[in-house]
Amino acid sequence: MGQQFSLKKATGKVGNLFKAIIFDLDGTLVDLKVDWKSLKNKLGNTFQKEFQYLHEEIGKLETQEKEKAFQIIRKYELENLEKWKINTFFINWIIQNSDKKIVCVLSNNTKSTIEKFLFKTNLTSHISKHITLDDVNKAKPDDEGFDKIRNYFNLELNEIILIGDSKHDEIIAK
Repeated sequence: MGQQFSLKKATGKVGNLFKAIIFDLDGTLVDLKVDWKSLKNKLGNTFQKEFQYLHEEIGKLETQEKEKAFQIIRKYELENLEKWKINTFFINWIIQNSDKKIVCVLSNNTKSTIEKFLFKTNLTSHISKHITLDDVNKAKPDDEGFDKIRNYFNLELNEIILIGDSKHDEIIAK
């Protein structure tokens, strides 16, 4: 896949090497303060199955069940909206560079969460495209979302950098 750099090494100079920068959301651009354990328990109780691997299990649900799961996830993601810890370094970098680069968000969070984040941080007009849990059949670490962005902009792998914080991001970046 594309290249990955640790957050500590990602500076403005790194951006000069690539046409497109893809950011993860939770843990990279913002800490959503989601109680993931409680969310998994709620989903498990609702659907009478274990949700150890949250996004894998969501992918196995039928359409109506999946929408119900998305409603529960949205509630958990948005319940601490005022406590979100925003990464101002990356927000400022995006605002200063979005006219020179393709800047995207690829996230396993829901579309409503991404849109609220973009509005809250005034990034709506600075993000070229965002792919969310709602937009894919298989969430990260599957590369479906990454490929949607790459194909949409007709980019080669060496023209993209993915900046994220998780093992899923690392898998996609390789």
